[in-house]
Amino acid sequence: MNYDQMEWNNRFGIFGTSGTGKSWLIKYIVKQYLKYNKRRYYVIIDENIRNIQEYEEMGFHIEEINRDIFNHNFSVIDFLRYHEKVVFLINDLLPAEIPDFLNPVADSLYSLGDSLFVIDEAHYFIQRGKNNPESVIRYERGGRKQGSDFIVGSHRTTDLNPDVVNLLNCVISFRVNEVNTIERLSRYYDQFNNVKNNDLIDPEMNKSQKNKAKKILKENDPRLILKKLPNRYFLYSDDKNGIQEISTSNILNIWKLFPVMYN
Repeated sequence: MNYDQMEWNNRFGIFGTSGTGKSWLIKYIVKQYLKYNKRRYYVIIDENIRNIQEYEEMGFHIEEINRDIFNHNFSVIDFLRYHEKVVFLINDLLPAEIPDFLNPVADSLYSLGDSLFVIDEAHYFIQRGKNNPESVIRYERGGRKQGSDFIVGSHRTTDLNPDVVNLLNCVISFRVNEVNTIERLSRYYDQFNNVKNNDLIDPEMNKSQKNKAKKILKENDPRLILKKLPNRYFLYSDDKNGIQEISTSNILNIWKLFPVMYN
């Protein structure tokens, strides 16, 4: 175990409407973790089979979770020890059954440590007010001690258990359109209020991209910016380091996205 790694405890929240770039960015972040060998155990939770092929090409074992498997004696921790990189494709589970699967997964990763836990399309799995995923929250909260990181992706913050959202320390938002989600996310981007200069534009973008960003920032209100972001553009906020920025997934600034990965 590299004990420096245990200090990261990245807790990413990535939000955006369909087609804006949310799932693409989640895969990109996972690729960076693999590239730099930052974690030993990886678990992706998803329900969209279209997202799976690329993970398979990254070397992930794909395991479809249906009621037949779920009702057998399935040792999650032994399964993860053996495969190390797993995508669980959730299929044919009732909403009330999903936490009964997610909680053992989170408990296993918490015990193993040195892990990255990703829940994409999280509005299906950790819904607000339904079947509280207690072990997922424990994993997210205790990640620093256990050497574990967490990524949650969803269309709207309002669909998710509020404890999950409150524990995030890095928030990335593509275009969103639900009023309460916009209001909630805009608090992470307070530096975008009354912007007077270009300090919030990712310096890695090319001239055309920067000009597009300047036009977006003329709104001077993060709530309006969040509604009008073009596809593949996002706002980034890292609470740990006080960084806020507008960028695009067409040219990512790795240093800004992973400030603690290079310590």
